Amino acid sequence: MSRRTVFGSLLGLVFLVNLARVVFAPLLEPIRAATGASDATLGLLATLVWAGSALPRLPTGYLLTRLRRPTVVFGSGVVLTAGRRSPR
Repeated sequence: MSRRTVFGSLLGLVFLVNLARVVFAPLLEPIRAATGASDATLGLLATLVWAGSALPRLPTGYLLTRLRRPTVVFGSGVVLTAGRRSPR
């Protein structure tokens, strides 16, 4: 499995399953040990990760207020398929 495939899979999990929120929290202490960052810096970093993982969901929420759920699910599948077929 190539690095690009692994990265693409992880990126998909971050956007679809909230993996960023689950995986990032245990990394705060190793980041503190490696960089010597303060509590405020780590708090800001954790806040930015949570906000960054929530932002891609806003357009979907808006679309679900305007379109039927099967239409949005089908559109998401089309976008994911198109993204997966990117040139190598």
